[in-house]
Amino acid sequence: MIYAVNLHTSRGLLGPSPTPLFNEIQRSRSWWHYLPGTWLVSTPETIHQLDARLRQHMHPADKLLIVPFSEPYAGWLPQDAWDWISQRIDAGDMSEWTG
Repeated sequence: MIYAVNLHTSRGLLGPSPTPLFNEIQRSRSWWHYLPGTWLVSTPETIHQLDARLRQHMHPADKLLIVPFSEPYAGWLPQDAWDWISQRIDAGDMSEWTG
């Protein structure tokens, strides 16, 4: 399944680094990150499993929205972003894992 993971971290120059949260996202099967605060994550996890995994690395003031990424979609992105999306859709990543 592909999810759009939208983040707003409360940690800036004066707070602790959000790196552990970003590292956890990058542990996913595949991910794409070109837009600030937005990640596309390809994972066999359910939305609730992904949410629980990421929340372990969040500060209480952070914000998180995870939504399934599905067709139709549109936007203005670099070609490699569209390639990433197309490859995962072609590989069947649009169906949720029930394992």
